[in-house]
Amino acid sequence: MSILKFLLIAILFLSAVSAADDTPTWVRDTAAIAPPKYEAKVPVVVLLNEQHVAVDQSGRRICTTRRAVRILSREGREFARGGEVYLTGTGKVRELRAWLVTPSGETRRYGKDKTADVGLVENDVYNEYRERVILAAQDADPGSVFAFEAVSEDKSIFTQWLWEFQDRLPVLTSRFVLSLPAGWRAETVGAQRNQRSRCLTSRSSIATTTFCGAPTTAATCTATCCGSVPRWDCPTSQAFSGLQTRPSG
Repeated sequence: MSILKFLLIAILFLSAVSAADDTPTWVRDTAAIAPPKYEAKVPVVVLLNEQHVAVDQSGRRICTTRRAVRILSREGREFARGGEVYLTGTGKVRELRAWLVTPSGETRRYGKDKTADVGLVENDVYNEYRERVILAAQDADPGSVFAFEAVSEDKSIFTQWLWEFQDRLPVLTSRFVLSLPAGWRAETVGAQRNQRSRCLTSRSSIATTTFCGAPTTAATCTATCCGSVPRWDCPTSQAFSGLQTRPSG
């Protein structure tokens, strides 16, 4: 009997540990990154800025966004925020969740009970754009890492897509991934050049390409493409990839 009790206690203990350690691997790996030193005026550093857009034959887009920031000062607490914008007529947010890794290593989780759905523009008479948000500023002490993941879908007649590799904050890793079905193609337009080039054509199966932004400071930016598209350099603090997806032909 004592052996059975011991085994039962051991199984329950292992189950409790497993349930408590359900933080995604990408969150743990990102929180372990040691960023370089920045000036005191830099409030946060973006450890990861990633988005994957998958398009099916009907034109429906499934978008998965991951972002993680390390809070460097009390002024940076406001950046402990996760959000996903959607258009009420054609889109919806499937899932939004977030994690806060404290300086001591403790992980706090934010799910549906911490999520709010708000209008994108306040005091607007009519606006179909809304945002699902999670706010964790009150919990985010300097040294904490805030990460969130959002999954949304949309089916619209508009086939353009905008991705910013960087805003005014320093970024260590910025990545955009696009997956297209057979017979579709995508074109890109760089932020600082009036150059359009075909970057991906899918002929017989799903094709995927990845665009990457190089590590940057708060004032400089270099965006590169990991596929066959020529790279572009941006003298300002912003870089984006303007994408247009449509069936080939």
